[in-house]
Amino acid sequence: MLKALTKRITALSFIGLVSLSANLQAFTDLQGKSVQLLDHVGKGKWTVFEVWSSDCPYCPDGVFYMKDFKTRYPHAALYGISLDGDNGQAAGRQLAQGFIKKHQINFPTLVSSTLELDNFLIAQGEQALVGTPALLIYNPKGELKGVESGAIIAQDVIDFIQSEQSKRN
Repeated sequence: MLKALTKRITALSFIGLVSLSANLQAFTDLQGKSVQLLDHVGKGKWTVFEVWSSDCPYCPDGVFYMKDFKTRYPHAALYGISLDGDNGQAAGRQLAQGFIKKHQINFPTLVSSTLELDNFLIAQGEQALVGTPALLIYNPKGELKGVESGAIIAQDVIDFIQSEQSKRN
């Protein structure tokens, strides 16, 4: 009896995982094409991802600071990650595009869901995201060096990168 119950629970768990994984969405670009986040890092320069959501009241500040960062530190790659994928793929892309237009975002943006990004961060050895806005900072080798929540000013990101570079020298 116990063996049969264990098999049934295992089967139901597997079905639940399959069902859950079918609902997960990959990172996509704004056209809905699936992309791998790590394909954008480790290309010989620092890479910064600004994580935001269109309904986040602090995210416009974070995006503003990162636009300043892009101007002041042009040799780093800068991308956005919209978590509007929580609203479904098509609706999420539409919300993200509206936010991008409203706030004149001048860097490429990917769309994901909170669950997808949390799973990605946990796989990278980090904790789940605390909130938005947030930054992910990768060194030129593609190693995740920082995850920070909040609207972080450009100078703080530059200082962090310079501090990390001085550790290598």
